[in-house]
Amino acid sequence: SPAMFMSVKYLTCEVIECNDTLLRKTGYKRSEVIGKHIFTLFHSDCLENANKDVQLFNATGEIKNSKLTLLTKLGGKVPVLINSTAIRDDQGNILHSLTVFQDIEE
Repeated sequence: SPAMFMSVKYLTCEVIECNDTLLRKTGYKRSEVIGKHIFTLFHSDCLENANKDVQLFNATGEIKNSKLTLLTKLGGKVPVLINSTAIRDDQGNILHSLTVFQDIEE
């Protein structure tokens, strides 16, 4: 996929899956991403907005067109547009996110 994809566990904010596009754009290996807290992948200049997005996701189960910045392994920035939706169990409880990051630098 040309878009970056990630899935994040609801209660712990740990990355549980990502695609190769995200790894190529950020320079990380899969083992450096899986199990990490999502905030470790965001640049420090957007952590306040990222925290607001997490609160919104917790309240509504989605994030629409949020602009944040991913942090590359070498300290660079990848500006992205984020869209996220909740994956729920049969009782409606959020299990994890399905999140797409669109590189808006290109």
